[in-house]
Amino acid sequence: MLLRQVKVSRDDFRKVIPFFVILLIVPETLPFLILSGANIIPSTCILPDQLTAKRVKLNKTRHSMTLATTESIQRGQVFSIDSLRSTETVRHLAAYQPQYFQLHSMSRAQLRQFSRFMGFSSWQPTFMLRSRLARHFAFVRSDDAMLSVAPGLAELSLEELQEACENRGMSCVNLDRDALAANLQAWLDLHTTTDPPIPEGLMMLWTMVHGKAAAATEPLATASDAPLPSPTSTPA
Repeated sequence: MLLRQVKVSRDDFRKVIPFFVILLIVPETLPFLILSGANIIPSTCILPDQLTAKRVKLNKTRHSMTLATTESIQRGQVFSIDSLRSTETVRHLAAYQPQYFQLHSMSRAQLRQFSRFMGFSSWQPTFMLRSRLARHFAFVRSDDAMLSVAPGLAELSLEELQEACENRGMSCVNLDRDALAANLQAWLDLHTTTDPPIPEGLMMLWTMVHGKAAAATEPLATASDAPLPSPTSTPA
């Protein structure tokens, strides 16, 4: 819990300067930014209803991206969706084709898509996109290690479970405590694997094919954006 509080504090600190620049230069825009839950607004300025609305909006983005990615997989005919749901396939890919899913090998277009999927801004230079994602997933790995030991998920409140799932690219919209805990435990069981370690991009693909990235919503038009990185050969 302390680690998550430190992360929130650091994230808020990075938002303070642009927040006050806007306050000094164009203060009349602040009410609109706060109401929209923009990424430059510190967490202490976001109301519970605004946080819920922000999560619903992100859920729709993830749903659209999930449709685009799964359709791309089906068109490619390299893997079936069912095979990618297998932890054995995920571990095989992590062992023999990790380069397709690692941040340092992603193109700018892929980094932008990954950032959008995580709810981050996607307009920065490439090195900043990569750095932001790397910092975030370094935190996730540390948090995973803490949650994997007793008392683990049992000590988390509903709000903390929601935040933990969102931090891992999994939706918390319309899910109760048991469903959130089950999804988070499934993530921990896979992501804490060290032989081999599972790259971040591959974990995002896993959340998509398992339907964990977005809660059920009305049908959405397929996104035209490039999907997250995918391998190019079938595992042996």
